[in-house]
Amino acid sequence: MRALHRAVWIQFTRGSGPILTLCTLLLIAWIVKGMAGLEGSFFWNGEEVAIGEGLRSRVAIGFGLRAIAWFGMALLLFRGPTFILAGADRGGTPFDLTAPISRTRFLFGRILGVLSVFAAIWVAALFLQQLFSPSLLSSGGVGLFRVIGGAILLLLGQVLLLALLLLLRLWLGAWGAFAALLAWAASWFLSLDLLEAYLFDVRAPAESMGAWWYPLLEPYLAGEPAGFMASVLRGFVRLFPPIANVQSVGIDWALGREVFPDADRLAVPGAVIWSALFLGFADRIFKRKDL
Repeated sequence: MRALHRAVWIQFTRGSGPILTLCTLLLIAWIVKGMAGLEGSFFWNGEEVAIGEGLRSRVAIGFGLRAIAWFGMALLLFRGPTFILAGADRGGTPFDLTAPISRTRFLFGRILGVLSVFAAIWVAALFLQQLFSPSLLSSGGVGLFRVIGGAILLLLGQVLLLALLLLLRLWLGAWGAFAALLAWAASWFLSLDLLEAYLFDVRAPAESMGAWWYPLLEPYLAGEPAGFMASVLRGFVRLFPPIANVQSVGIDWALGREVFPDADRLAVPGAVIWSALFLGFADRIFKRKDL
């Protein structure tokens, strides 16, 4: 298993992988530091909203956590199949083992290697952010413990995407990554929580929207039910692989806010269950491959 783990790290460190990762994390830390220092006010729905210390901290930390998660998702979509399968899905047995090993151990050994890479990325990101903005986590009532807990839930969303990506790649071949991208985008579209729920504390009133579809968006914008159709959509989001929703719960936890209703906490066990199912089906398909 250690050989499989090491093989993933060797693949990751080849080329520009570490340099790109470090530059991206430095850029995110720099942007977060700038956002934490913003002052003044802005207009939202005709009302002037002052930017206080607590709001600045939530905006900056929320953006930073989201940005790191998005970078991890993009890295998974572009490099994930190579990290995990190493060409084995196309009939090319990798030469990174020194002893016979079952296909299940091969698959899950490399998955653990990928997860260790992403855990290291999160640790490096939090370290750099603390280095750039040492006072950020102590302002606005946001603590390091909560941010770490939120980061773990954001990482769970990446695990879910990894499991879905692996299954689709083994099932659909080269189109698997595109299908996983569509599923990720669909999960974000169905959550619709980023700008209104996390960047600002101001709720857009229905009369200012003036659109028939506003009641469908209201539960996502404000965290409150808005009729039967909204409840149906909410239920579908919880049944749909909740990539975005589990990460939204992570942001809630990190910022110490209750944007989503309590029912959306089901996204966390849901992500665990979906991940286990996807990995189980992927393992069954992989065992039938001709290597």
